[in-house]
Amino acid sequence: DDEDATCDLAVAVAGAEAWEAHIQRNESIVMDTFYGQFKSTCVCPQCKQISVSFDAFNHVSLEIPQQGQINLSERIIPILLFDLKRNRDGSGHGNGNGNGNAQFQSSPPKRYGIVVPINQDFDYVKKKLSAASGIAKDHLAICDVYQSGIYEVFTASKKVSMWNEDDVVVAYEIDPILPTTIHVIVTHKKKVGGQGQWLPFGYPLMASFDIGLTCKQFYMQLRDRLSYLITDGSKFQIRLVDGDGEPLAVFPSTNTNTSTSNSNNSSSQTSNPSLASSIVPPNSKDLFASFVGDDCTDSFVFVSIEWVVLSFNGNGIGNDDTRFRRFSDHPSLTDAVRHQQEQTLKMRNRHLTLDHCLDNFTRPERLDEDNKWYCSKCKDHVRAEKTMQLWRLPNVLIVHLKRFEFKNALRRDKLETFVDFPLEGLDMNRYCSSFSQTNASAGAGGQQFPKEKKFIDNNIPAIYD
Repeated sequence: DDEDATCDLAVAVAGAEAWEAHIQRNESIVMDTFYGQFKSTCVCPQCKQISVSFDAFNHVSLEIPQQGQINLSERIIPILLFDLKRNRDGSGHGNGNGNGNAQFQSSPPKRYGIVVPINQDFDYVKKKLSAASGIAKDHLAICDVYQSGIYEVFTASKKVSMWNEDDVVVAYEIDPILPTTIHVIVTHKKKVGGQGQWLPFGYPLMASFDIGLTCKQFYMQLRDRLSYLITDGSKFQIRLVDGDGEPLAVFPSTNTNTSTSNSNNSSSQTSNPSLASSIVPPNSKDLFASFVGDDCTDSFVFVSIEWVVLSFNGNGIGNDDTRFRRFSDHPSLTDAVRHQQEQTLKMRNRHLTLDHCLDNFTRPERLDEDNKWYCSKCKDHVRAEKTMQLWRLPNVLIVHLKRFEFKNALRRDKLETFVDFPLEGLDMNRYCSSFSQTNASAGAGGQQFPKEKKFIDNNIPAIYD
């Protein structure tokens, strides 16, 4: 469990037991000479459960980093920022003035380039993004977006090394968590296929609203936030959902709640108090918070915007959603790319070393969609953060360099990159977990752990205090 996974002694005992169980079935001279042990750590991005496992190995396969990936001490994180365009003197507060008219400009997101040392956390990323954008650090929320939804809200302590280059990072300007503020996560949906299934698309939105807004004011402020997406003939409705996207029927039912882009007021509607609906009523003067619950300021409120009609074109109704993926580049992105190019030029005159390969091997990574890990607490397969470490080194360490790069089913390219490595004095301490560090230098080319120093001896009765 989590407690055992974070206890060094418990992890050491588990590693020793796994090793003893393995050698009892496979004990041989080859085993004593060439076999070591991996430690694999998986962290669930949702519930943060930690799982540690141990596996025996007879060689270590290392990928060869290419130019641009050699400088593993820092990373460039491209971040899409949804900026409210507030007055930076604080006069343009995003919650509006109480009449439903928010004081901000609606525009597509802007992509920033943030250069961050790999040993830093996302609190440092926030500071850098705040300096580049002019938005206060405590007004920024940085998220991982996956399949048009917010997959994870990065905590300040999350390490940059945990970020995967394939992840889409999006930041939002929001208000701090207060008892008077509601934070809403918005997902865009459109009908797809013959059965008309509503599926997410585009970039999600995170926004802050005052708890005293009526349903009409909430509707109009959210509509203003999305005005850059609304074109002539666009039609949409706002639906209250739970965290899994299922509708929450808490509003009085009406015969129509669809908003069009060519009218300031919504279509006429009639209420039937005996029925309930999940559609936010655009003209209701009832408080929005009275429907979503008393705890709405303590957690996120989820809504989906269902685009009944995305836009009109010359031939009738169109389905063009490219504007939902549109963004512009901030100068910081150009500066970051230039910085990366300069670092690459410097590295071209250096040999790629075995240390670069080992650094790449032990770097935490986010599992992809085809290799999800099952979380026993969430009861679901998730894209966990996985870290590989060398737990126990063999007497003779065999290193295999992956010199073939897979392109497609018919093509593999051979990498001719020269890798420099020491002929003697290889120090493996930095790549080993703490329990095995004292033997790291001796393990590869040094002395094997003697039999009498096994962590567990089945011939001696175990004594527990």
